[in-house]
Amino acid sequence: MISLKGEQIKWREGLSVRTALEETGLYGRLVYVAVNGKRVRMRDWDSYRIPDGAEIDVFPMVLGG
Repeated sequence: MISLKGEQIKWREGLSVRTALEETGLYGRLVYVAVNGKRVRMRDWDSYRIPDGAEIDVFPMVLGG
């Protein structure tokens, strides 16, 4: 199991950040993602594999001026 924004999600081998976001309806939004406290850049979402038991934090990016 992994925790995504406090929600428990079933973990599976090879689970990427992008896939986890897609399955929870968060993909396509401008967000900041941290896995176990470490930032994962958007360009790495397809290749970064989430370890079992990970805690994933997702924060909306706020733009403005």
